[in-house]
Amino acid sequence: RHKLEYLKEMIVGVDLLIVAAVASITTFGVNLLGSEWLSFISDSKPAITTLGAFYSFALVFRTNICYSRWWEGRVLWGSIIVCSIRIAQQAHLWIKEPALVHRLSCLAIIFAYCCKAQLRGVGVEDDTEDGAKLLQRGVISQEELDMISRQSGWQPYYCIDAMRAVVSSGLAGDSKHDGWKNNAAQTAMEGTICKLADSIGGCIRVRTT
Repeated sequence: RHKLEYLKEMIVGVDLLIVAAVASITTFGVNLLGSEWLSFISDSKPAITTLGAFYSFALVFRTNICYSRWWEGRVLWGSIIVCSIRIAQQAHLWIKEPALVHRLSCLAIIFAYCCKAQLRGVGVEDDTEDGAKLLQRGVISQEELDMISRQSGWQPYYCIDAMRAVVSSGLAGDSKHDGWKNNAAQTAMEGTICKLADSIGGCIRVRTT
């Protein structure tokens, strides 16, 4: 759908009309004034060659920058996928309360969809996004979906804060026993959550630039 919208913008956009108008006027002028234009164009070949070389350099340089940003965005999105899976695995390993484990796994899923919506410039509750599908699947409740939609900041960071709250609650129950294990688990899970936050921040930066 997004590719079709982009193609539609290219076809009906102003740029294509401007190029067609300029080309038509130039062709009409050449045919009207005769062969004098042809000799003028032939004499300007060295200048056109020089300008073409600079233009080619600028085009290649810009293309390389765009490709680098695209590749950076792809790596960052891959990090979101890996860390979303990792935080769910860590929850199953270190949190004993099944309800909290399920809650953290759902938050990881919601986070990924909120990231997708954020990068498209909308919210997860938008009709073009998957908030309704997550609601049908039982991943998110209507109350929480409404709460996320009312956030004044970036929606993915609501999920980040909720994940930290779940981790803190899940590891606080056995603080008297195996405290060093809980500290190590909390450190590891906090590292994963920080990578999630850094990844979506980087994706938004790449999209903005």
